[in-house]
Amino acid sequence: MANKRLILLFQPSSTSFTPLPSDDICLFGPSNPNENHRFDIIAKYKFIHWTLQPSTIFSDIMKNQIPYEKMENTNALYGLLKNPKESNSNIQYYGDLNGILNTFHLEEFVIQKILESLQNKIAVVHTKNFCDSLWRNQLYGIDSNYPFNLVQQNHVDTYLPLLSWESFSQKVLNLIEDHEVLFYLPYLLQQLTSNQLLDKYQQFVFIYKDIQYDFSTLHSLHEQCIWSLKDNQQQSFFVLSNKNIESFLQAFEYLCLHPHSFLKKSCGLKISLHQFFSFYFDFMDKKHLLKEEFGVIRKKYPYPSPYTLSLLDEHIKKEFLKDLVHWNQPNICLNGVLTNSFHQIPNICKEYMNYKNKNWEMIWKREMIEKMLEYCQEGKFDKLSCNDYPGCAVQMENVFKRFVNIQKKKCLVLGSISPWIECILLHFGAGSVTTLDYIPAVCEWEDKIKMIKMEDYQNGDKYDVIITFSSLEHDGLGRYGDPINPNGDFDAVLEAYSMLNNSGYFICGIPIGKGCIEANFHRIYNKKRVDKLFSIFSTFIGSVNYLTMDNQLNYSGNDWKNQPIFIYQK
Repeated sequence: MANKRLILLFQPSSTSFTPLPSDDICLFGPSNPNENHRFDIIAKYKFIHWTLQPSTIFSDIMKNQIPYEKMENTNALYGLLKNPKESNSNIQYYGDLNGILNTFHLEEFVIQKILESLQNKIAVVHTKNFCDSLWRNQLYGIDSNYPFNLVQQNHVDTYLPLLSWESFSQKVLNLIEDHEVLFYLPYLLQQLTSNQLLDKYQQFVFIYKDIQYDFSTLHSLHEQCIWSLKDNQQQSFFVLSNKNIESFLQAFEYLCLHPHSFLKKSCGLKISLHQFFSFYFDFMDKKHLLKEEFGVIRKKYPYPSPYTLSLLDEHIKKEFLKDLVHWNQPNICLNGVLTNSFHQIPNICKEYMNYKNKNWEMIWKREMIEKMLEYCQEGKFDKLSCNDYPGCAVQMENVFKRFVNIQKKKCLVLGSISPWIECILLHFGAGSVTTLDYIPAVCEWEDKIKMIKMEDYQNGDKYDVIITFSSLEHDGLGRYGDPINPNGDFDAVLEAYSMLNNSGYFICGIPIGKGCIEANFHRIYNKKRVDKLFSIFSTFIGSVNYLTMDNQLNYSGNDWKNQPIFIYQK
């Protein structure tokens, strides 16, 4: 069982930190410290490579690679041709791909057949989903010495020739301070793998410069996150786990194969090694996992809640829209603390809960819970379905009948206006049921359902099953008093993950479709964001679809009622 920490210390270095007695030290790099250096004496592992040649590492990475970098949704042809299917002295039109698609997959054909014959030209493909039908499935080649711009445009892919070692070192590496560290990442990964150290240790501290820090504070960090510090004086180390150390050490390989993406992102400006890693996490679509304050998952933004989201700074708006297509009615701001839909709860709850000033009084009477449990006993689960989400209780019934046995399990519900999920959990034999919310209801049957306010949650509490329905999509939009945060939904999943026991289940209902944000009401998730949202879980168990109760997910449209339930296991 991995339970130790390994300090990965780049040499040469004059690092003056003091490791804990339980820490193991691994030296790596081009040279040993002198024989009297304390780390040379106490290091358990020494992966020193005296003769490592950066150009050889580069050549090894480039072997058997298609010599092009694909840049999706990027058009290098933009503005260079007035009409489709034209050529000139610098741009060659290669033809319509429609006739070939029956024989080859577009991706496979473009990469394996055409690119190798373009003689180092820049290739541009307008895909079958491009907005203008006259340009769809057309392939063009641009002379590599011809001036062009990389313009962001949906459904256009640009393929740029990869760089030689000479060009790569001059144009790319010279922009990154302390880039010598990058050369040793493939070698370090190779040594950690061959010595079976990736699974031996639970936590890794990667240090590449002198630091002074008390490492005793780093033991309880979330294993799925990449931890650093925003303080410039301490931006010389990262804290990782056995869940992400391997992908971290593949950063140099990614840079070799994606130099143009890096140059576009950096705008040709000199950056620190720490900034490069930040770029890398963004390239890998893991920027939401990079945390810059130890132990703090949710970044604080200087906005009250609720807030009119159209007034946010532009860079924060872009963060909100990452992965999603567009933002509907950003000028509308709804205060869900003061007003809620009349149809958000089941009809049975309307007989017991008061609707005043367009808001439900959050009091769960014992008689109401007893009646809901009675319906469960009679198999009338649909009577527990909320009016806004027809069949949601039947979906949840299917989850516990088909996928997850919750008998005697410790269960947590994240966010509830009415106790329909809690009652279903009790019916299927949950050992305990707790509801956690920013503004929890008052439950008059505390022996059955325990209520906890978000700020009162104790970090050590663990659960076997965590359930949330029509809650996650709101997190970070501020509608229900939650802090404004473009990654609020991702952070909520990270928090849920940390609350789960090993092999615990995460059960989540969210709206899916083409992908958008509607005012500050909710997100509607496309497949890309769904996959990213749940990527930290080890096993996908199944899903129960809206209305049909099967696993056929419908990502067309943007209907917020279309909320399948996903089941994952830690």
